[in-house]
Amino acid sequence: MDRGLLHAAFAQAMNALRDAFEVTERGITGPEGALIRFADRHSSGSEGHVDIEAVIDERAATPVVFRDCVTGIGATDSARAAFAAHLWARTTGCALLELKYSRKGEYADPYRGWNELGFTGWHAIAAPILGYGHAVNADRLQHWWLDHSLFPMLSRELSPDLGGDAAHGIKILFGGDDVAEIRVDGEPHEAASNALRELDWPRSEPAAFVRSYVMLLHRE
Repeated sequence: MDRGLLHAAFAQAMNALRDAFEVTERGITGPEGALIRFADRHSSGSEGHVDIEAVIDERAATPVVFRDCVTGIGATDSARAAFAAHLWARTTGCALLELKYSRKGEYADPYRGWNELGFTGWHAIAAPILGYGHAVNADRLQHWWLDHSLFPMLSRELSPDLGGDAAHGIKILFGGDDVAEIRVDGEPHEAASNALRELDWPRSEPAAFVRSYVMLLHRE
C-alpha cells in the first residue's frame, strides 16, 4: 500500500486521540521520541495488509519496539489505509499512548503481575477491545470477551516462549466462522491461536471480528 496514504491516515488517526503526531522522513513522530513506522515483514494476499512498528522512544540507546500488523478493508487504497489506521490507533495505538504519556488508565488498561485477570508475572498494558464487521455480531463478540477473561489462558500458553525480561507485544484477533490469531512480536503463535480457537466465542455470519493488543513491559 502507498506509504504516503498510510502516513497521512495513521497520523490523522493518532491525532484524533492525542495531538502532535506528524509525518516526518522517519515515519510518524510524536512527542518525547515516539515513532510509528511501517515495515515489510510478512507477505499477504490482502491489499490492505500493513506491518507496523511502534517505537517508544527513538532517542534511547536501545529503543523498545512493539511489532504488529493490521489489515485495512475497503474498495480503494485510501479506504484501506483509513480503515487500517483506525483499527491500529484504537487498539495498539491506545496502548502506545498509555505507556508513553499516561500510566493512569486514560487510554488503555494497566495490569500488574499479580492481577489474576492479567498476565501472570508481567506488568502489562492492554489496549481497548475493538469490534468491527457486522455491527450486531461485533457487539456480541465484544460482550463475550468482556465476560470471559482471555489473558490468564494466553499467559499459560505463551509463558514457555516469553524468555528473559524483554518487552513483548501480543496481537489478539478472532471472529468470523473460525478465525483466531495470536501473534507475539509480530510472529504467529500456533499453540495460543489454537487454544483461542477452541473457546466457545460466538461464531458469526455475516462476519465480525474483535481485535486488541497487549504490551508486556517487564516481569515483576
